[in-house]
Amino acid sequence: MNMQSALMSAEDAPTSSGRAATGVRALVRGLDILRALNRLNGASINQVAPMVGLARGTTHRLFRTLEAEGYIRRDAATNCYYPTLLVRGLGDGFVDDLWVRAGVAPVLNRAAKAIKWPLGFSTLNGTMLLLRACTDDLSPFTLKRYTPGHRLTLFNTAGGRVLLAFCEDDQRALLIRYRAKQESLAKADVLGSANISRVLAKVRQDGFAHSARPVEGELAVAVPVMTGQTLRGTLSMRYVASALSRTDVEAEYLPRLKDLARGLAAAVPK
Repeated sequence: MNMQSALMSAEDAPTSSGRAATGVRALVRGLDILRALNRLNGASINQVAPMVGLARGTTHRLFRTLEAEGYIRRDAATNCYYPTLLVRGLGDGFVDDLWVRAGVAPVLNRAAKAIKWPLGFSTLNGTMLLLRACTDDLSPFTLKRYTPGHRLTLFNTAGGRVLLAFCEDDQRALLIRYRAKQESLAKADVLGSANISRVLAKVRQDGFAHSARPVEGELAVAVPVMTGQTLRGTLSMRYVASALSRTDVEAEYLPRLKDLARGLAAAVPK
């Protein structure tokens, strides 16, 4: 059961704010809980229930759903719940939007004049990779055009593997644990659970990653965009699988992508 359907299975008693649409109300209750936990910097079910105007039983079920989906975690010592990194990821798009448009996009667009293949800058958003800026409209070699806002899986894509390899340890562990709970996602991944640690260790060692398989004739290679030891996003280049080999890409384009990643990092606010 996914987060939304589980939330919608709760009773339809009115919330403290009086919002009334049945399906929307259940989702709003979950958001009310996340807001309360964020405001209190962690709280118990008994503390949150009166704040959001719900019975304890309903609140308990919503807490269990949010915990199962990875959006909150329970501290066994205090019996309090805290928002996780996945919640922070949901808001990253709003925080990043200005500096992406003002700093990253212009650098990417200038690079597109020399690197004709489509380039993309992506960041984590929830449990997916979110394309923030791209040069698809400037590339003569684009087979399928993407626009900012397109979402990508983490485990099969070049950018996703780079993100998993270079993100913080607790963030990586949470994302892998979330994937393991989502059977349908895990079955669709080329990267099997047993291979995750080995593959990601190689990505960290190499400093780049290739996508697992072609998508509509295209493959991708990606590198991290870092400020110091902090991952700020991933830079990817898509190319036609029948036109370039991975060896050709690594020899001709990888050094240029790493230089471009440093340029993008300089455009990111400290």
